Amino acid sequence: MVMKNNCFRLLKYGILAALVLFAIFVIVTFSSIYFGVKEACLLAKSEFPGDCQTALVQYIESKNHTIREKNTAIWALGQLADTRSVEFLEELEDLIPPSEKCQHDKHPCSYEIQKALKWSRNGNMTSWMYRNQDKW
Repeated sequence: MVMKNNCFRLLKYGILAALVLFAIFVIVTFSSIYFGVKEACLLAKSEFPGDCQTALVQYIESKNHTIREKNTAIWALGQLADTRSVEFLEELEDLIPPSEKCQHDKHPCSYEIQKALKWSRNGNMTSWMYRNQDKW
């Protein structure tokens, strides 16, 4: 009976430890995404007027930024999951040659554009984090 109680106690602590580790992983991942989007947004807003979505679109359209910087802005736009981005992303997607592997230094990444489009149309797991972005 003592052995059985020890096994249950060990199992209980193992499950608890796994849950704590999972929670830490989720918090770290979401925080990383949040601060990446915030950084991209503040960078775009330092050059262009308006809210994050508007500034990121103008940033991507600008000729003053590298393709890699624009790909980061496309990623951030997708994270925001703002329906106002759909038309812009569809137009951008039409301009990009489809490729199996994104070449982040040569042209905007079609995969990132497709993800951003999907999230802008349907939402994503992290878009709730940006409800107060107007305070950035």
